Amino acid sequence: MNVSAPLPFFVFAHVSKKPRSAEEGIKLPIVQRQLSNIKGRALASGHSLGKNFMMTTTYRRKAFLDYSIFEEAVAFARESGTALLVGDLAELLRGVPIQQFWRCSDQLDSLKADLWDAATGRLWRDFDQATRHTMHGMAVDRHRHGKKIAAGQRKIQRSTGSIAGNQACGARANKMRAKRMAEAIRPIVDEMQAALPFGAELSPSALMHRLNEQGIRAPQSDNWSLNAAKRYIKILADGVAPAKG
Repeated sequence: MNVSAPLPFFVFAHVSKKPRSAEEGIKLPIVQRQLSNIKGRALASGHSLGKNFMMTTTYRRKAFLDYSIFEEAVAFARESGTALLVGDLAELLRGVPIQQFWRCSDQLDSLKADLWDAATGRLWRDFDQATRHTMHGMAVDRHRHGKKIAAGQRKIQRSTGSIAGNQACGARANKMRAKRMAEAIRPIVDEMQAALPFGAELSPSALMHRLNEQGIRAPQSDNWSLNAAKRYIKILADGVAPAKG
């Protein structure tokens, strides 16, 4: 990779309403998060930023890498001898149509230019299978969440007619979300546990650092805490979601 050449970068977001201008699009929170990651990674690595390729769309049945602007960005990076910098690969992949996830993963493997993830500082080819399976699990979770919203199921579940009923409904929903998150990170937990000496237990601190290094978002924030890692180790061990402490 040409370390002296400015890095081209790609920003893509699914939005509920099309921005009326480029200036309005840049102000969107999802775009700002990606740009913040990109600028931070460039600064930390001593690179300057070059040509940008940005796109927002309301159409959600097409993956980001199927648009011509992504193909143009990859071609430009290849011709420039640089990597193509993206803000957050996990976020981009969580947004692809779920039935297309593994096709997109294979397609990224065959790119003729390196894809550099600003969120983690890693190239796509360095993401192992455990991490990719975790991303897939989170894509499935987002897909299910979106279907519930579209069908109005969330509103129906909350409208039980009593405070106690609403609380019980909320507790069940939280428990299901916790179980889905636990299953999403299970491949990483299993991989780490398999590498431990016989009889040793996985450290919540080690899991916390691994998940944060690989850009896996925590359930309620961007980064995993020690308590969250400890909680999800217990969920996977028990098969039930413990109460939040």
